[in-house]
Amino acid sequence: MRRRKQWYTANELAALPLENFPHTVRGVNRRAKFEGWRLKKAAKNKPLSKRKRGRGGGWVYHVQLFPMNVQKQLAAIEEAAHGDNTKRRPPRRFLRRLSDAVLKLLRRLLPIKPTGRKGAR
Repeated sequence: MRRRKQWYTANELAALPLENFPHTVRGVNRRAKFEGWRLKKAAKNKPLSKRKRGRGGGWVYHVQLFPMNVQKQLAAIEEAAHGDNTKRRPPRRFLRRLSDAVLKLLRRLLPIKPTGRKGAR
């Protein structure tokens, strides 16, 4: 599966529930500085970090810069958020019949005795 999101800001990384990774923007920026993320380059001398455009500035970091366990966690988070597009929901008619069958079975197994009062709520 090809990852949809390749670039992350420090804000986005800090907001995600990642294990063994900083949970604050300042912590992410400190790690980026300590590990030299802004200086690293990919194949064909393309940078793996770039200045964020627009208001506020900052940096965006490519997913290749992160440790492998963080990359796997990001992939799992993305998969959970987007799911597999090839899966289809069952038709409503099937779900309705299934729920009717389950209710019928529950009524047989757990008979509910009438209270004897009419109109009781």
